[in-house]
Amino acid sequence: MSYAAAALVVPPSPPSFLSLNSFAPVEELEHGVKPIQQDYKWRLVLAYDGTQYAGWQYQQSPPTVQCTVEKALMKATKLERKDLRLVGASRTDTGVHAWGQVAHFFTPVNYENLQDIHAALNGLLPTDIRVREISPASAEFHARFSAKTLSCKKLQNILLGSMTSLLLQMHPTMIGCRIL
Repeated sequence: MSYAAAALVVPPSPPSFLSLNSFAPVEELEHGVKPIQQDYKWRLVLAYDGTQYAGWQYQQSPPTVQCTVEKALMKATKLERKDLRLVGASRTDTGVHAWGQVAHFFTPVNYENLQDIHAALNGLLPTDIRVREISPASAEFHARFSAKTLSCKKLQNILLGSMTSLLLQMHPTMIGCRIL
């Protein structure tokens, strides 16, 4: 399996200001606070066929969507699970499919070229999970708490791309949910 390597830019140290896509946890000291480490937050939009998965939420066995995405993120970014802190907009049950599941994760580095990391993730993920979008997220964005609505609709004979085509071939009538 081959995939593209992502271009990395190390953030300046110490930062004079925080960008919209940075999050700096702080450690309280006697004489004020200091940033522990500057992190960058990334927003993912995922599509998946949940037939082979025990829902979204992380667990080692049986496989879950979150566990599978985290393994791909760990390989692509060379970071540990605890550093990525992947959060999904909502949990799903076993066998549930998604077209627009939103999630976010953190990295200590800023990706200059998101097309490379996007391609790397899709190259590492199984074909029944796709990253549809990856973009920088503001420090205030939270996949779960920033969601305004959960929209579910029946998808019949709608071809919105290869993932939808795959899902419709496997499940001619299905319920799809999207977090807005």
